[in-house]
Amino acid sequence: MKFIGLSGIGWILDFGTYTGLGLVWNNLVVNNTISSWVGVTFVFIFATRKVFNNVSKIPLKWKYVIYLLY
Repeated sequence: MKFIGLSGIGWILDFGTYTGLGLVWNNLVVNNTISSWVGVTFVFIFATRKVFNNVSKIPLKWKYVIYLLY
């Protein structure tokens, strides 16, 4: 349930950032890229700290890169 809540907040951040950027700049691709990055980063940081346990040998930095690429 925590992850669902965090994902919802991430979506709101994504949508809000996209909308705000759309008011000042009309480049939809850049706006979408930036807003997606904001939402994904929020969810990743808080989900790895509050929901999931990091017990693997893969460093958190690499997991973040993989998550962004996904």
